[in-house]
Amino acid sequence: MKALVAKTTLVALKDLKCNRLEDDYVEHPEDRKYQALEKELLKDGLLNPVVVRKSDMLVITGNQRCWFAKKNGYTHISVTYEK
Repeated sequence: MKALVAKTTLVALKDLKCNRLEDDYVEHPEDRKYQALEKELLKDGLLNPVVVRKSDMLVITGNQRCWFAKKNGYTHISVTYEK
């Protein structure tokens, strides 16, 4: 039996296109959805890769995880490419 291995790629945050990665992005203090996610990520870590469109490196899902990564000093993040 083969082990299940996720097919992910490690990508530099600077190479991704996501509004939350822009230098002028400001976190909204009332963003309860993000605050709940941040609490979970601080406890468990980044368990799921973000989904990226390979042609232009646009983040399709995982904008909040990208923001968490940038905010917490990550330089790279695991991605899977949109099918």
